[in-house]
Amino acid sequence: MAHARAALAAAAALDVSVTLISPRNFAAYGGAAYFVAMIRAAAEGSADVRYCAVLDCGRAAGHALAAFREGVACVSVRLPKDRRTRLQAIAKAYRAEVISPIRGGLDLAGAEDPERTCRAWLARKRSAKKIAGSGRC
Repeated sequence: MAHARAALAAAAALDVSVTLISPRNFAAYGGAAYFVAMIRAAAEGSADVRYCAVLDCGRAAGHALAAFREGVACVSVRLPKDRRTRLQAIAKAYRAEVISPIRGGLDLAGAEDPERTCRAWLARKRSAKKIAGSGRC
């Protein structure tokens, strides 16, 4: 949660949006309910920050379905096209989005000062006009 707070604070300081990405397969070991609670807690006091939180569900469509029921607006999955298409149709009913895993994000694990590290990374991305995102995410 500290890394999510750092990313939100950095985004607020730069007045940019940010995409918070769970660790790989987090839905399997952390669960959707915990993810939602963690993101809500991290975002407290950051009402003006534009962000999207992406829960990685790996290859488990069932985890994505549980995430939709918990209110997760965006999940990433690694599924064959036919299964992904069916999952996207279900996601629409929840006003949610299904995306491929996002590559090239910033991992704050091991960062001495996560907020400063994130601020520098977001500033570079902003100047390069490459802030990741698609649709609601």
